[in-house]
Amino acid sequence: MRFDTKIAVLLRDDLTVWQRLNVTSFLVSGIGRMAPEVIGEPYADAGGTEYLPKFRQPVLVFEGDKQTLVTSHGRAVNRGMRLSVCTSDLFATSNDRDNRSAV
Repeated sequence: MRFDTKIAVLLRDDLTVWQRLNVTSFLVSGIGRMAPEVIGEPYADAGGTEYLPKFRQPVLVFEGDKQTLVTSHGRAVNRGMRLSVCTSDLFATSNDRDNRSAV
């Protein structure tokens, strides 16, 4: 199956494994609300247990150095793309209000 769109996540190349996983989940968490068409149907197993729906298209995760992130951010903004952001300051916060202040 070919997809017209994909979800791309670009991470700094110096993050630890736990930071990569945390940042990836944090960055994609708002996509379903802002673009509900990317969410598929809920799942259910043979026993009737229901599961949450998932993205309908691939999520591609890339890494790059600081300059790559700066360049990619500028390109995305110039193209009018909707972005999610996670700065290093967010590792020191513990709630949404403080996250907003840190950005």
